[in-house]
Amino acid sequence: MKNVTSNIENLEIEAEKSLDAARAKANEILAEANKKNQELLSSPLSFDDVKAEGQKIIEKADKEAEEEVNKAKKQAEVIRSGNVKKVDEIIDRMVKLVTGA
Repeated sequence: MKNVTSNIENLEIEAEKSLDAARAKANEILAEANKKNQELLSSPLSFDDVKAEGQKIIEKADKEAEEEVNKAKKQAEVIRSGNVKKVDEIIDRMVKLVTGA
């Protein structure tokens, strides 16, 4: 039973690492978008053009960041649902052992 708990904890840690990595990637994407936006704002183009281009970059970055986080959430859910299935299987085996079924 201790081994099962350890495996579940390891899977939970793996899921959290996936989410943390996705968040870090999302932050990188947003930081890069903000950097590009600042570059555009400092260029000699018309302000309206720069502002529109900057908004496009930010929207694209937001979308990419959201996709990364959603992808990581799905991976974490798959890992967690696998944990539930494993625990159910172990409980079923334990019940069979106790009941002699």
